[in-house]
Amino acid sequence: MTKLILCFGNVGLDMVPANSPGSRTCAYEALLGGAITNTAVILSLLNDRVIMLSKTGKDLLSGKIIDLIREKGVITDHIARSPDVKASLAFAEIDSKGDSSYTFYQTCGPALSFRPRELSSSILDNISVLHTGSKFSYDDHTHMSVLDLARKAYARNVMVTFDPNWREGRVRDEKTARKRIRRLLPHVGLLKLSVKDALGITEKRTARAALNDILNDLNGSLVVTDGPSGSFYWNGKKEVFQNAFKVAVADTIGAGDAFSAGLIHRYVMYGKDRFAVEKKENLCYASALSAMVCAGKGAQGILRDHPQVLRFLRSRCA
Repeated sequence: MTKLILCFGNVGLDMVPANSPGSRTCAYEALLGGAITNTAVILSLLNDRVIMLSKTGKDLLSGKIIDLIREKGVITDHIARSPDVKASLAFAEIDSKGDSSYTFYQTCGPALSFRPRELSSSILDNISVLHTGSKFSYDDHTHMSVLDLARKAYARNVMVTFDPNWREGRVRDEKTARKRIRRLLPHVGLLKLSVKDALGITEKRTARAALNDILNDLNGSLVVTDGPSGSFYWNGKKEVFQNAFKVAVADTIGAGDAFSAGLIHRYVMYGKDRFAVEKKENLCYASALSAMVCAGKGAQGILRDHPQVLRFLRSRCA
């Protein structure tokens, strides 16, 4: 039976600068975006079977977004459409180091809520991984749907993977958002976050204190990324560490989303037991995906398929 991955989150477009830095013109290239969408598309490029669960509008642009996702091989049958929702846009600003910041234009309010029929238990049939995260997972009108589906998935022994992608300033009520993340953690089998995420979510002063605080609520494994400083499993200390691969950075759009995809891909490919043992290999593969995304424009970068990733790893690990 084919192992299916269900990605639950926002869909949209990243508006990436098309002109060179310092140009007087204002030109953007529209690329698929949304953290969970980025992960879904990369998983599909790796030849995994992926279903996207989301909600967008009935406008022309929303239809184009769905078409683009479908063209990438992702199953779009569970993307609901509402006339009260508009297509989400994120305008990216790239600095001289390739680091990305965003200005978001998206629908807020009850129109984003999911009806019970849009989240029936049958949607988890034949699902091996449920992946969710970003602001969608702790937003006022979608967090309960995420929590409910995560609880059902956890009860059915579906691996729940979570990337909170915490962004200071995007959440109006950060105290409530932090509580919502905490409620989700007991149902998560694999939590991937950055050091910056951990500090923002816990309000602790040091990474060690923040990560240990998160472990108090988490039943699963904790994988931490720290930009160019590398990544590691954390169980109260750095259990396994992987250096980041050095590449010429075009931008960092989708780097963390690609890392999540790498972990999920290895879980689906090799199964729970082998994934649990091969921690170093998991980090190495995920780091390769992240580097390849950074080496090109947008959330897919230069990534094309799984054999390309293996060639990249052979050239760096020989």
